[in-house]
Amino acid sequence: MRLIRVRYRSGQNFLEHYENTFVYGGVFYPTREALQVGTPVAIEIRFPGLTNRVLIRGSVEWRRAGRHSLGLRAGLGIAFAGADVARRDFLLRVARGEVPQAVVVHRRFRRFPVNTPAHWRDKAATSARAGTIADIGPGGAFVSDGTSLPSPGSDVVLTITPPGASLPLDVEGRVAWVRAANGFALEFKTRDVGGLRRIKEVVRRLTHVSLPA
Repeated sequence: MRLIRVRYRSGQNFLEHYENTFVYGGVFYPTREALQVGTPVAIEIRFPGLTNRVLIRGSVEWRRAGRHSLGLRAGLGIAFAGADVARRDFLLRVARGEVPQAVVVHRRFRRFPVNTPAHWRDKAATSARAGTIADIGPGGAFVSDGTSLPSPGSDVVLTITPPGASLPLDVEGRVAWVRAANGFALEFKTRDVGGLRRIKEVVRRLTHVSLPA
């Protein structure tokens, strides 16, 4: 998957580049680089008012050569993935000024979009439930699970098998918030530098598959 970084001058500038003709929305990305139609991408979006850079998955739907005489810029039409509609909606709300600055929380670590099977359980429980990690960073992850959700503030153990690992790894965390019928956000708990280092290595392995350097 190709990583694309783009910064818009303002929320209005983002809206001017937004493409609502795609099923799940998308953006026009000005560039002369000729990526093939169908190329999967993760686009990192930034604009003033958006405290954190937002990574959203998609694919190249069309490309356009520039036409100076008509005032057309060369670029790509990138359609957002259906799995990332929550991020799309968040971007649109911030760009329109519908999200108070107070709730746009700054994260210490970036999150990367992935699609990784995992299991989770309440720390006091013995049986685990299947879920999918939708995004992850050294500070936490979002776990998709439409069948059963933990309570906000509860302690959870997330079991991940990173690519290339022979054994699964358990990571403890606290549930920061829950999105009904969708999943929950988990803040990782590390007791020492070694624990953070292990989590960073897990993140590196997972995101290397989706977002090679």
